[in-house]
Parts: sequence; C-alpha cells; structure tokens
Amino acid sequence: MFPPRGHRPPHPTAEALLPLATTQLARALRAASLVLVAAAAACSSSPRLSVQVCSDLAVPAELDAVRLVLFDGQREVERFARVFELVECPAGRVRTLPQVVEVPSPGGTAWLRVEGLRDGVLMLSAEVRLIAGDGEDAPVPVSLVAACLGQVCPKGQTCLIDGCAAAPYHSETPMRCAAAAGESDAG
Repeated sequence: MFPPRGHRPPHPTAEALLPLATTQLARALRAASLVLVAAAAACSSSPRLSVQVCSDLAVPAELDAVRLVLFDGQREVERFARVFELVECPAGRVRTLPQVVEVPSPGGTAWLRVEGLRDGVLMLSAEVRLIAGDGEDAPVPVSLVAACLGQVCPKGQTCLIDGCAAAPYHSETPMRCAAAAGESDAG
C-alpha cells in the first residue's frame, strides 16, 4: 500500500522524463505561436493613417523634428503623439521633407496637429480635421510653411500662408505640399 516510512521513490531517469518534457514544450510552443499569430494579425489589420509632412523650411537649419498629435473629434483628448526626428544622432543622417509617417487611424472624426520643432522648441504648426477613412488610401498632406514661423493660431484654426483660418476637413479641402517658399498650402 504505502511505502515504508523514510523510503523515497527512485528518481525518474532522464529517459523517463523526456517524453513528458517534450510534450510540455510542444504545448508551450503551440500556445506561444498562437499568441504571436494573433498579435501579428491584430497589428497588420489595425487601420493606419498615413500623413505626408511637407515644408518649405530647411532641415536641420530651421526644423530638426516633427511632432504629430492626434486628438478626438472635440479636440479635447489626445489619442496619440509621436516625435519624428529628422536628424539621426550620432550618425548625423538628415531626413528631408516630405516624409510619410503612419499613426493609428482615428476611426471617426479627429483633429491632427503637426508641429515643426527645432531643438525641442515649437516653431510652427498646422492642423487638419479628419473623418473616418481619411489617410487610409493615400497620405493626408500637411504642410508647415515658412510664413507660419512663430504664428500661434487659436484653437480650431490652422496657419496657412496668408494667416490663421479655420482648420479644414481633409476630405473637403485637402492641403497640398508646399514645394517652395511662397506657395500656398491650401488646395
């Protein structure tokens, strides 16, 4: 029935444990692969918003980074923010504008604010309003124009070449990239 007191069962040999370990390892690998497949599917299927950031300003003399901020439809809650460096250190590689940057799709109405930075200081910004589907088929162009350097527009407005104006809906009045100083950035 019971082994005598003080008697220990013999230790299993490596050969006896191998099938058990192999089975447990196989189960763990299957579970891990399912998690990875599910994560990859979630990442690849999540809608992305492509933004084409343009400027007639010199990189890195006038801009060395761009910050993208995605707000909710009321422009009250910041959903996403990312700084995109235009100068790579220590290599010193300079990324010129325009650049296409991807951010999570807002999935409804939203505000997109693009800020031009130099040494971490806000130099200028531009805003555009978005509706579901904007930027999924073609990038949403947002232009940072030299005429807006130092210009601060009230909430809900954006700086265009001729001053502050109501931020347009991308689908109604898409911006276009300003290729040279003095070119209007309104479509």
